[in-house]
Amino acid sequence: KKRSACRVKKHRSRSLPNIVFSSLKHSSSLISSVAKCAPPPLPPVNIQSLREIDLAEILKNPQLRHDILFDPQLQFRPNLDGERGRRKKITYDKYWAGVRDEIESYYISKLPFVESASRLPNLFTTLKDILVSLLPSRDKPAVQEILDIDLILQQLSQHSLDLIGLASWLSTIFKSHCAPMRDSWVDEMMTLFYEADAESSVVKLVEGLRLIFTILEAMKLDVANHQIRMLRPVLVQTAVNFEKDYFAQMISRCKLEITDSLNWFKRCYDNMSPQPQMPRDAIVPSVLSLLSCSNMVSEFPSSLAFDHARLIVLRANVRQVVCLQLCLVLYKQLVAQSTSNSNTDKAKLTSEANLEVLRKEVLAIITDDNGNVKWTRNIGAIALQLVRRSSPNSTIDPKDMRIDFAFNWLIKQTQPSSSVYSLMEQRFFKTISQQISLDSEDLTIKAGATNSEDHDDISGIAARISLLTKFHWSVFGSYYTD
Repeated sequence: KKRSACRVKKHRSRSLPNIVFSSLKHSSSLISSVAKCAPPPLPPVNIQSLREIDLAEILKNPQLRHDILFDPQLQFRPNLDGERGRRKKITYDKYWAGVRDEIESYYISKLPFVESASRLPNLFTTLKDILVSLLPSRDKPAVQEILDIDLILQQLSQHSLDLIGLASWLSTIFKSHCAPMRDSWVDEMMTLFYEADAESSVVKLVEGLRLIFTILEAMKLDVANHQIRMLRPVLVQTAVNFEKDYFAQMISRCKLEITDSLNWFKRCYDNMSPQPQMPRDAIVPSVLSLLSCSNMVSEFPSSLAFDHARLIVLRANVRQVVCLQLCLVLYKQLVAQSTSNSNTDKAKLTSEANLEVLRKEVLAIITDDNGNVKWTRNIGAIALQLVRRSSPNSTIDPKDMRIDFAFNWLIKQTQPSSSVYSLMEQRFFKTISQQISLDSEDLTIKAGATNSEDHDDISGIAARISLLTKFHWSVFGSYYTD
């Protein structure tokens, strides 16, 4: 549904809410302390913070362009995960708490509006700048007229700024240009401003202001994600030449040393028996050697700098597959040794359908609520489940010796130092190698191969390793063969 932008209606001006504020001492100390600090802070969402997802920045960011090649579903989103996300939330909360205290000081404690010490001029200027950067040319005159900063500051000093009218205009702008899925946020924003006015609530007023910037950030993210979707075919097509040129410049300017990478490839090539006639045939075994847990490397080659995080994930995926296969080996042994199972039972219990169910059950045991996988701490539960599933016709006593046997076997064999683990890992690498063909120059990867549910799937892992090795050889093959 097309929505047209409109101007703020000329009606009775609503001032900021008047509510009781008990701590006048706190208010005056706040203003005096703020006045000593210059300049006042920008909102956490500002032109500079959003610049990293400008199209120009995307096009010259080599790591991002590299990641786009490997993840067809790559999207920008607010980074609220982990320690960085925690620090970001603290920064946001601190800024908006300062805005709340300042509004209470000016409009409740009746302290004078000090423009040079106030966060509000930067807040409205940043709002204007972001809107101008996001909206089409036809809407920019209205932004310049309605977000007249000098007039807004004058109205702030006179306690006459019409925030309901401003929010209503922003609502129209947002619903005209945001994705429909953002409409609920826009409605919530308007509700907060109406309730702030009706209840004289500074808290709800600030929540409304904060939500405005959340919506602005979402608008910028939506634009960037749309641009990536549209540009991805071109970025994939030009990826090899772009990275060849990038790394050639880095090496020629002595900003990247790849001696370690050349030594890594030569060592892997020399250790192959028989040695391949074409050096290119050594790239898959060389990359697979980096994914081993039984012979784990402490560092990855510098030529794979853009893939370090990807290699860590792949190595964890390989370990998960190997451990799952070890569980299935033990399970089949338990089924065969169970005296309560007939030949028909044994055939049914070891069918592909039953093995797939068991694999999912083991994955459910080792995966916590946050998606983290822990093998060692869950060995006891795995052992009990394997014994139960191997003898469905008998009651399992918790003291059953088979549980202890399964526990001890898994504790030992799921360690990468185990010879059985190493053997299973090498068998897996051989399977992967057989699935990867370097004949094709196609630098594409199916979307499903990047989904979390495929991370323990052999074909999904093979697809990701295949793309990585093909692309890496296309960029660095000439260095390895010179």
